[in-house]
Amino acid sequence: FENQVDLASGSVNIDFTTFRDGNGNLCFSGETLSLMGAADTKAVCNNGKTRINELINNMLQPVNYNRAQGIAGLNRTQIAQAFGVSENKLDTFGNKLLVGSSRDGRKQSGVVGGPQRVLERQVTRNLPGRFCYRSLDFKDVHEGGPGSLARSVEESGILFTHEAEEWLCVGANGFLTTYLFDQKGNLLDEAPGSIASNPGLLSPAVRNPVSCFDCHRNGFLAGDPTRYEEQKQKIRPSNIPLRGRADSFGRQLTHGSYFTSNAQYRAAAQQDSNLFVEAQKRSGSYVWDPDKNDTVALLPSSMDAYNAEVNVRRMARELGVTEDIAKKLLGDRKGIKRIEFDAQFCQFKQAAANLVSSSGAEPVPSKKAGSNAQSQSQPVNHNPRPSAAPRR
Repeated sequence: FENQVDLASGSVNIDFTTFRDGNGNLCFSGETLSLMGAADTKAVCNNGKTRINELINNMLQPVNYNRAQGIAGLNRTQIAQAFGVSENKLDTFGNKLLVGSSRDGRKQSGVVGGPQRVLERQVTRNLPGRFCYRSLDFKDVHEGGPGSLARSVEESGILFTHEAEEWLCVGANGFLTTYLFDQKGNLLDEAPGSIASNPGLLSPAVRNPVSCFDCHRNGFLAGDPTRYEEQKQKIRPSNIPLRGRADSFGRQLTHGSYFTSNAQYRAAAQQDSNLFVEAQKRSGSYVWDPDKNDTVALLPSSMDAYNAEVNVRRMARELGVTEDIAKKLLGDRKGIKRIEFDAQFCQFKQAAANLVSSSGAEPVPSKKAGSNAQSQSQPVNHNPRPSAAPRR
């Protein structure tokens, strides 16, 4: 987006068909281009410019995200086959981390209803050097009722049952695709709040993909040995062998064989996180924020801004006028809700133009990203399709 982002109004005016790979192929499918072109319904009253917040938040609506990623209508089995990973938790061992609460009661994972969660890392067979992280999530085992004992990893070991899964897979370009599944492997837009609830601002429940991108803006979480005690040691059947399960050397596997330690899991997660963050920086997904005088992750920052109140300063920037004009538009209000501002954007735009005209004031000049932004390469394709060659 370098030199094509108008920081004064937070908008872009880009022909996305110009985004091509080294072989001249389009980086976006025709369907994705169509969705992006229609993302901002108010562009017609904004000189044809698409507001960045609208572009990002519209494309991150589950129905649009699934269509753009080419995963609409797919299930867990199809996506697992595309990446070359296993659905069955018994197929891979030594790669799972049982997380719970720290000694002071703080949860190691902030998005689960209960105190336990099982995390897993798998290398993707179809994309050498890449990986999928998944979490196996539960209703709170302390709720009791049918199935509560089977949901307890401490009691059932690797043979536990769970109700939902979150997958975070990294593709050839280093970008994430995110997925939520129910117990049967159906693709979900949102996980039930009783299983996964988000303590942040986005939603009471974990929603794909916005909650996933927000939580994992800096990569993959959990496994800090300095903050959290080992949960593996609490698995009661840890040393009990599993009939018919052995490693490649013929050694029989136990329940404990499937789990790893905080330190080992964290080492891999940090290395993988660096790859993911660097891919964002190379693509321009970290952009210059003049308010912070620093680069910020574009997707979560846009989502944060979208959920924030539109105050005088924000209104002035998005309308491309002075703060004095924005104050007149707001009257005695300090700000308005984003949904109200978006619904009346064209009216505000026209009212601002009328005020500028009557006062003889000049609108704020456009300020291109190139004046402050660090040098960035052209965006890479962050839109791989699991049905062809895939991309926590």
